[in-house]
Amino acid sequence: MGAAKADDGDELAASSRHVRELLSATTETLRLISAHPGDLKTVFHGILAKAAELCDGEAGSITLNDGGSIRYMASHGPAMEPYVGTTAPAVSADANLFALSPAGAWYTDDFAATTKGTAYFEEVATVGRVRSYAAVPLIHEGATVGALHMYRHEVRPFTEDELTALATFGEQASLAVANARLFKDLGESLKLQTAMAEVLRLISEHPGELRTVLQCILAQARRLCDANQGLILLLVRDDDTVAVAADDNPTGSMTGRILPATKAFWDIDQPVMAEDVLSLFAADDRSRLAEFVREAGNRSQMIVPLVGRGRHLGNVILGRREVRPFTSAQAAILQAFADQAVIAVTNAGLFNDLAESLARQEAMTELLNAVSTARTDLAPVFDVLARHADRLCGGTGALVSMRQVDGLVVVAGAGVIAKPEIRGNAIPIDDSTLFGAAAKHREIIHIRNWDDEPAERYPDAPSRRFGAKSALTIPMVRDDVALGVFAFSRDVPGGYTDAEVSLLKTFVDQATVAVDNARLLIEIEKRNTELAESLELQTATGAILALISANPGDLRKVFDGIVAQAARLCDADSASISRIEGDELVLQATSYEHNRANVGVYRTPIPREQDAWSGVRFVDDLA
Repeated sequence: MGAAKADDGDELAASSRHVRELLSATTETLRLISAHPGDLKTVFHGILAKAAELCDGEAGSITLNDGGSIRYMASHGPAMEPYVGTTAPAVSADANLFALSPAGAWYTDDFAATTKGTAYFEEVATVGRVRSYAAVPLIHEGATVGALHMYRHEVRPFTEDELTALATFGEQASLAVANARLFKDLGESLKLQTAMAEVLRLISEHPGELRTVLQCILAQARRLCDANQGLILLLVRDDDTVAVAADDNPTGSMTGRILPATKAFWDIDQPVMAEDVLSLFAADDRSRLAEFVREAGNRSQMIVPLVGRGRHLGNVILGRREVRPFTSAQAAILQAFADQAVIAVTNAGLFNDLAESLARQEAMTELLNAVSTARTDLAPVFDVLARHADRLCGGTGALVSMRQVDGLVVVAGAGVIAKPEIRGNAIPIDDSTLFGAAAKHREIIHIRNWDDEPAERYPDAPSRRFGAKSALTIPMVRDDVALGVFAFSRDVPGGYTDAEVSLLKTFVDQATVAVDNARLLIEIEKRNTELAESLELQTATGAILALISANPGDLRKVFDGIVAQAARLCDADSASISRIEGDELVLQATSYEHNRANVGVYRTPIPREQDAWSGVRFVDDLA
């Protein structure tokens, strides 16, 4: 188990390092785009260099579509340099020849073998020495305008992380194309350049502060498009609702407002302009969307979708208080800002993934340290586990219970649910609580919404009694026996993600290791104590036998040796030997120094019930 945990730690560290490197590289390329907004050649060379570095590519190129042809705009590595500045027919390969990664990258392990039979591709494979190959499309306004290609001169397939990184650089190349085209179409407006540079600078300097960046994007877009208000809506909660992620409304903030993800939201796949948005709703329409539009107070409105890696992430909206339609030029400006918003959302995700990964590493390190130093005191392990689990998974509490004779007892906790009255009370191992049910059935129990559960199900569960909305219990099982149960809860419905359950399960596994270690140490210490006592008894017995052998006629000296050894081995304050003489017991020896003068003198009557003096007797209190 220890080796497996070490492998998990190495994998987590490698993943964190990759995310950190990708975040650093994307920050540098964003600065490059910001510094050279119309210079595609410089920007493309910078993007290719970073993409090759992070994706371990030996060559690369960026092509742009030019009518029925493609033009090679930039290359990385000498193999593809002869193609730069040239055009080639836009030859289409059978899509079935390439695989598509979850991040949207097309790839093949062996380009030369896959495209054999197509003259142009065979030429590229030969001249460019292309074997393993990956590419991502450059998308602008919903259309493919080019591609970012990465090559290796040997058959060495690209990994999932490398394909994801390539998709990120493809998005940045798309942004560079969008910026360059927009500046050309609008005569390289100084205002637009300044606004774009400001947004890109903000994205690079505040990668994890999404709201700050989105607010800046809205402010710049509203100013350049002469709008009264701006909103950015992002999908949340498994794509069934949208939230106002940022707004630039002079009359009052709407940030944080939740709305249903209606068909009207999903149908927006390109810029949409409404001359009078209020006319789209009947006067008696009281739907949440209609009320939201009325509250916003817009008449003319323009909406552009936020699309990243083929997925609808949200919408950016600009509005005017009067009926004054937006123009197509203003739609192009808003589209450019929408592209930047997508970059900001992606960057924030990378940054937060890195922060979360580092936090998990820190938590795992502290937990492993607690396990390694716990020995038989498990309290520090349970405290660390509860505290980090509650913090990393954003819950309202975590409780740790251990099995005892009459049930489970809560021994540690964190968060608001860790109330003092919970600790110490025995929880029965039955279906009345999540604790008991998890221990009884030795399985994970996940409550995503207490409001959906019948009242008779787990009626005494602490998380239910204290107002939590969702809960999770994970038993600590060893040899098909539940040693304890770990419980987690939240004050919002929805429960825990698969990744969070996996993390918490890892924490519980580490706690199980600590319990096993403690039990093993207790057994070892008990055995060592028994061996020490046995050895000490043998030594004492040997000493007495030696005393008997050396003093065959001196009974007093032998008795003195016996009481001394007995008192020491039994941790007694005194020991004595009395001998029966007639109907009395006469003191023969004592280890109690102040009573030695009474040896041979002190007598006590023998009780009538002599059986009471046969065998061993234990008296707790002679008084």
